[in-house]
Amino acid sequence: ASNPNCNVYGMSKYLAEKCLLELSKNDNYDYIPPVVICRLGNIFGSQGSVIPLWRQAIANNKEMKINNPNMTRFMLSVQDAVSLVVKAVDEGINGDIYIPKMEAISIGELADLFDYDKKIIGQPIQGEKLHEDLTYDMEYALDESKYWVFNNNRALYPIVMNEDWIKVESISSDKAPKISQSKLKEWLKFIETSPLCQI
Repeated sequence: ASNPNCNVYGMSKYLAEKCLLELSKNDNYDYIPPVVICRLGNIFGSQGSVIPLWRQAIANNKEMKINNPNMTRFMLSVQDAVSLVVKAVDEGINGDIYIPKMEAISIGELADLFDYDKKIIGQPIQGEKLHEDLTYDMEYALDESKYWVFNNNRALYPIVMNEDWIKVESISSDKAPKISQSKLKEWLKFIETSPLCQI
């Protein structure tokens, strides 16, 4: 979690990450294993996200409720999320934070996947952001093709700091590349046919 608003969900993720990063400053691996973190966006179709809620509403002949169609969110597929976690476990060093290079979508455009009655509620609920941030307190990162690797413990590992580490500006969902409708339809087809995603 990065720069959370005053809501329990965002703040709990933020505090958990900070606690783990503090542990990563201890190099005594006899007691504390290396700490590697993945900071993901919204996993398309995951439990608790809007997709299963909308699918449930449609199944029950109810309106799809939309807080604010202009809200934007980072999003990635289940497959991409799993691939990044596996790579982080396999390649990460102590204190690494892996962040995928994600595209984003507005809630209104996401809702357009479904040809169904929609109800616009209005503003985001209290504590809910209009746009998401992926970074706010980390400046330099290793720039890979599909993800960044941040490490605030880099002073402990001078060998990893070289010309491959670049300064990364703030990453916000309202400025990210947009997810195409064709890609969203592929993701939707996957969760509709997966036995793990049935409503």
